[in-house]
Amino acid sequence: LEQVLREQGLRSLLLAPVHNAEGDIISIFELGSPEPYRFNQLTLMQFQEPLSLFTIGINRYNQEMDNAIRLTMQQEFTSIHPSVEWKFREVANKYYWERQIDNKQSSLEPIVFKGLYPLYGQADIVGSSHQRNHSIQADMTDNLERLCEVLRACRESVPFHLLDVYLEKAEACMRRLERGEFASSDESLIVDLLTQEAHPL
Repeated sequence: LEQVLREQGLRSLLLAPVHNAEGDIISIFELGSPEPYRFNQLTLMQFQEPLSLFTIGINRYNQEMDNAIRLTMQQEFTSIHPSVEWKFREVANKYYWERQIDNKQSSLEPIVFKGLYPLYGQADIVGSSHQRNHSIQADMTDNLERLCEVLRACRESVPFHLLDVYLEKAEACMRRLERGEFASSDESLIVDLLTQEAHPL
């Protein structure tokens, strides 16, 4: 490794691990210089701010990708048992990136577990996942519309900043639902907004 770095003209190298929210290392931030002993304690201190920004950016990107993959799984598959979720996620990930990068109208690969023999079977209703998602979205849209009506009525009689905050949140959620940007994480966020934030008012 040292010989390779020398051949590339590097005589000083600074490596810093990038962690995700769970504390796992997901990337390495590298900084090199052709000057020997270029980095010192002061360099490390100056390095903290860009490293923090880089870490935030990487984690945000990973979260967005995770949400996109989960949305793909929710749209294409029915309920998945946790023990085999990894396989569905693997197929959904490949399907998502083929459509994003290669701009292909690809189809999902068959879910196959080689050398695995099921001990029991489970019936599946075609289209049930789509119907479930549609019903959930319709129910949430109805609840959000009712919440907005109540908040607007309360705001007219009792000017209160928190009412505007919740109204803005509810309207933002409704816009996401109207655009079809519905993910499993949105379901929990909307339920929390309705039950934990707005309802106590």
